[in-house]
Amino acid sequence: KAFSNASDRAKHQNRTHSNE
Repeated sequence: KAFSNASDRAKHQNRTHSNE
């Protein structure tokens, strides 16, 4: 996975959710 840190993963998830 590209996101090793949970923080980065959470940010990416939040950004994707916001986009949807």
